Amino acid sequence: MKVCTLTAILVTLGWPSVAAPGPPPMPPPDASELERIFATPPGSLSFGGTGGGRLERGEEIPLSGRGWAFIPVVRARHTNHGTREMAGLLRRVAARVADAHPGARLGIGNVSLPTGGRSRWHASHQAGRDVDILMFARDRRDRATNPTRFLGFDADGRSRDGRYRFDVERNLTLVEALVTDPQVGVQWIFVSDGLKALLLEAATARGLPAATVERLGEVLHQPTDALPHDDHFHVRLYCSPEDRRYGCLDFAPFWPWVERGDEAFSARVATLLRVLEVPDEQVRLRGIRALADLRAIDAVPSLVSALYDDSEPVREASLRAIRVIGSPSALGGLLDALGRTDDPAWAARLFSAAVTLPTDAVLEVARTYLKTPARYLSDPVAKADPTPLLTATARVLGRYGRPEVVPELLELLTAPRAETREAARDALISVTNRAPDAPSPSTARKAERARAVWTRLWDRHKAASWHEWLRGGFEAAGYRLRGSLSDPRSIEVLIEATGDSRSYISENAVRLLSEVTGHAVDPRSRPPSRQQRHWRYWWEHNAP
Repeated sequence: MKVCTLTAILVTLGWPSVAAPGPPPMPPPDASELERIFATPPGSLSFGGTGGGRLERGEEIPLSGRGWAFIPVVRARHTNHGTREMAGLLRRVAARVADAHPGARLGIGNVSLPTGGRSRWHASHQAGRDVDILMFARDRRDRATNPTRFLGFDADGRSRDGRYRFDVERNLTLVEALVTDPQVGVQWIFVSDGLKALLLEAATARGLPAATVERLGEVLHQPTDALPHDDHFHVRLYCSPEDRRYGCLDFAPFWPWVERGDEAFSARVATLLRVLEVPDEQVRLRGIRALADLRAIDAVPSLVSALYDDSEPVREASLRAIRVIGSPSALGGLLDALGRTDDPAWAARLFSAAVTLPTDAVLEVARTYLKTPARYLSDPVAKADPTPLLTATARVLGRYGRPEVVPELLELLTAPRAETREAARDALISVTNRAPDAPSPSTARKAERARAVWTRLWDRHKAASWHEWLRGGFEAAGYRLRGSLSDPRSIEVLIEATGDSRSYISENAVRLLSEVTGHAVDPRSRPPSRQQRHWRYWWEHNAP
């Protein structure tokens, strides 16, 4: 079996090979300890993210209580379930507001369904850590009211129907109670920019501590890819430290004043790593799945080692976990494992996992493979059908490549299998920002004709820079750019292009905007309509 030497290329890429970990600091857990390790704690468990998770043993929040009531429109939905932390927060906050403003009553909207998950009313609210709270209002006679429906306020605090205005004082007490709660970490209170400005002005006038005003400035936030939230507060909690240890997922930003239980999380990962040393295959599989649920980056070296496990299910589970965690630190270990296997099917899966890691370094890996496959592959794999590896390579070139990769894609355009040829065609469209009138390379004859069309296009423009390629493609698609690419007029045109239904136009507009503005966004992180909404909002708040 051939072992490829990766040191030089990995140093060049900036990603050192992941070394196999040394012996575990403690012996593998015995049966009684394993039972404790895999047991989840009593009470609620928020699992996964707020936009794709679930709620286990959620707490049913009463439809009404001291200082709060679920609004009529949601009472029959059974969306009054959340984590224990969410239920406690609502009770405490409602009491604080009621004490400060007698007669005040929070109008509560959706929390989550009994077991979480997606609902017809929200894409989020899936893990018991989101809640909608209606905004307090005052009527035309300046009387405090507790709305039971969504009103909607403009930047000056006037309701859409003209009958109410935003009750700054009571709403400030509400958001202050949320961000200063001693037991729960609030990540976001989604609210429109205009209402946020009113609240921050009132916080300063009230003389709130500077630290509290700072927290409000961070946590109050108008989302960039959703409605502005001018008719309710959408409150999102961080995972509790306990839930985080069992698969609850948070995403940045992480406010420095919130205790997330980092030490306990690391200890949990270390315990699960000991599970990987247990002889029982089923136990090791459970440990690997748990590490994947935690997105445990520190587990990557051990998961790479498990790629050599005697058990095929363990090897496959380890590879899946590495892909789920998605840490670029796995690149060296995956390439090392690729060079050690004689199994072409396993090699294809290892290669695919390596080149889909979120790092530009995989572009050089893909180009190196095309030039010298033996650099990475054992002899049996190098002699096997290369279609899966070539197809994966074409996709990488399309995602990260610039015009210098066009000659390589032209070669792949006439590869033996249609799967590779079509991936090469898609990559050429992405890299050149053009979709010329060329036949689909579905057959060998059509592939030759398609290659001739693409070759003529390349010959005409191969001296052009990447920016020139993109600009020409946008203008061919009907987007006229004015001045330099960083000119505000061009940026506004590119923002329009982010919403184009042609994926290559939308994605390249995002790539170019990310470069010229310094506001980096993954081109494939949102559908075009949401990309456009995001960029319009960002530009509105950051244009010179």
